[in-house]
Amino acid sequence: MRSRCSTAWSGAHFSSSAVPTTAFTLLETKAWDDYKAPSNMLSIPPYLTTKRSDRMHYTKEVKAWEKIMTANAFVWGPMFLMGLFALSDLLRQTTARYIQHMLSNWMLPATLYSYYLLLDVSIDTGKAAEYFKFAGFFLASFISVAGFYTEGTNAMYFLLDGKSKYADPELVPSLFYLLNWSEHTEALITSRRRMADMNTTTDRKEFGIRPGDYH
Repeated sequence: MRSRCSTAWSGAHFSSSAVPTTAFTLLETKAWDDYKAPSNMLSIPPYLTTKRSDRMHYTKEVKAWEKIMTANAFVWGPMFLMGLFALSDLLRQTTARYIQHMLSNWMLPATLYSYYLLLDVSIDTGKAAEYFKFAGFFLASFISVAGFYTEGTNAMYFLLDGKSKYADPELVPSLFYLLNWSEHTEALITSRRRMADMNTTTDRKEFGIRPGDYH
């Protein structure tokens, strides 16, 4: 189980956090180099020559990757830090609740938002290279999200040391349960305990035994 948790965390963080950050850094550096190229500087009025921090060199693609990086850092960044602590048996319950309420609700919207931004850039530029970038990010993020969708609850219940009355097979958004769009799968021990209670109640009624008869 520990290996499953470690694999889920590592894969999710690499594809959903490190990849956007790396892509933004490389593209921003290239955009700055192109902006400061001698051939380009001759066509830029002196009053528009700015510092790198002024972001005048940002292209639509760079802006898109910056938003993707921010969105995924918001969702996966805290998970990375808490995951490191949790694997050392620290902040286990906090990490489990983060998976249950933050990751389950936000990982898919962040991913779909990223798809929208990259697809918009691809359609706007019409370049094959942009479509390849979109396809590459789509594949990496899909594997990450799908992996956490199927293994996220295993990680969560592992961090809770099995002390949960539920045994949901997939990491469904917790908001769905609140809105009654989905139902929890009860853990086997909970189901057995409920069946035992029902059987006991039935036996008492059948033999006319009242709760107060036992001390």
